[in-house]
Amino acid sequence: MATVLSTRRAMSGLYKSDDPFYQTPPTQASPDLWAMTVRVQPDGAAAFDAEIEAWLWQRERPWLNTVVPVLYDPSDHRKVVLDRSPEAQNAAQQATFAMRDQWLAEQARSPVDRLTELMDLRDRGVLSADEYEAQKRRLLGQ
Repeated sequence: MATVLSTRRAMSGLYKSDDPFYQTPPTQASPDLWAMTVRVQPDGAAAFDAEIEAWLWQRERPWLNTVVPVLYDPSDHRKVVLDRSPEAQNAAQQATFAMRDQWLAEQARSPVDRLTELMDLRDRGVLSADEYEAQKRRLLGQ
């Protein structure tokens, strides 16, 4: 699995025209070539960033911080491609949902609870005073 760091349309699909003479609504008759930067997280190994190009329909385009299934060569990290199998696509979608649920649960906690947790970490020596102050400022939006 890999997390999407960025996406950009590298090439528009066929049958598209930028000619202002044609005043037809935008349609997509073929997929576009998307270039993506992803962070691959192998089991039991260090994560690495990779560039992927894939022909995708607009609705298939992965968004920032979503999980996409990839196949890669462990000996050559430049060889990374999207895994198009339905099982892998489903697993990536479930992983994205889990990340979203975790983020929502974190956001639902009150700032007082999070500040109390930071104070506890500082008191136990896990965070230094400077780290605590930086986290507190970020939490309080200062």
